[in-house]
Amino acid sequence: MKTKFYFKLNKADVKGAAWLATVTVKEPEVPNDGRLKREHVSAWSSLPAAKRWAAGVINRKSIRWTTSEDKKTLSAEVEVKL
Repeated sequence: MKTKFYFKLNKADVKGAAWLATVTVKEPEVPNDGRLKREHVSAWSSLPAAKRWAAGVINRKSIRWTTSEDKKTLSAEVEVKL
């Protein structure tokens, strides 16, 4: 059974703003309602700390990130076999 994790790290334009880390979990199909969806949000003062938190959610050392042009948003999609 595989579960998909969608990660997003976002920083506001305000000086001294924290990185907002969001992970959305989509469970495999269940007979009753199709897909279950859960979301977790956390704020971090530095980008490396936010990346470590995201990798720790899925018990990995790192995740391959896609960076936006303005370098204020990073996203990743990871499928994990449970």
